[in-house]
Amino acid sequence: MSPLLLSVFLNSGIVGTENP
Repeated sequence: MSPLLLSVFLNSGIVGTENP
């Protein structure tokens, strides 16, 4: 898996949790 995809998923999860 590409690190870019992983970073995007992680960022999405973090941002989603921070700002629902």
